[in-house]
Amino acid sequence: MLVLFFLLAFVEACGYMTRIAFVLDRIFRRFGLSGKSFIPILIGTGCGIPGVMASRTIENERDRRMTIMTTTFIPCGAKTPFIAMIAGAIFGGSALVATSAYFIGMAAIIISGIILKKTKRFAGEPAPFVMELPAYHWPTLSNVLRSMWERGWSFIKKAGTIILLSTIVVWFTTFFGFTEDGFRMLGEDELELSILARIGSAIAWIFMPLGWGTWQAAVASITGLVAKENIVGTMGILYGGTDTYKTLAMEFTRVSGYSFLVFNLLLLCGNRCNQT
Repeated sequence: MLVLFFLLAFVEACGYMTRIAFVLDRIFRRFGLSGKSFIPILIGTGCGIPGVMASRTIENERDRRMTIMTTTFIPCGAKTPFIAMIAGAIFGGSALVATSAYFIGMAAIIISGIILKKTKRFAGEPAPFVMELPAYHWPTLSNVLRSMWERGWSFIKKAGTIILLSTIVVWFTTFFGFTEDGFRMLGEDELELSILARIGSAIAWIFMPLGWGTWQAAVASITGLVAKENIVGTMGILYGGTDTYKTLAMEFTRVSGYSFLVFNLLLLCGNRCNQT
């Protein structure tokens, strides 16, 4: 994550970001966005929240709203562990699966931009691209490191609060439930009697048309609404920790595994929705 944030900070500071936005303006206009939308989308590959916040620099309200509504489709750093888990467990670590996740995000941005452009609220052409092009220069190491640390620290704080608390809740509801002996802690072979299993079983039928109607997958998708990293933690708890990869390979086929990947990539989590 820190390497990713370091490279993003370097690209921003050296003056390249503005130039690529200018070059892509003509392409982005075809599906309702402006070249300035590229900057929030690129920043969104590191974290969706700074990507949404970066869209505030777009002066035109129509372009800004469209950028906010499409930026979060691009896979961010929070989704990277989830992508790695699915690619490693079900597809043997195929690099094509991880790469395709980003192309799916780009396709979602293009399609949603075209659809929004057809609506009355977002009809019309984007505002003319006007932006000062700074000269290329070597950024100072201190500024790049500061930007990297600010984004990295934001991710660490989220991992230490929201994700940790969510994982504790998932663990408790997984290993406690009501049996004939009353409410008690369950053994490894009794997880289907847990609170979480009952909740997951009640909603699993919704996801059956997608090919993964098990209560474990349903619960993991629901916890992913809080933060996408939660899916990895939830799967680790429900599928046995060190044996998670082997169990996932048995539970999912390649088709259902990819369906599970795409669904959770395009489903917004609570943090992004609040920012949007």
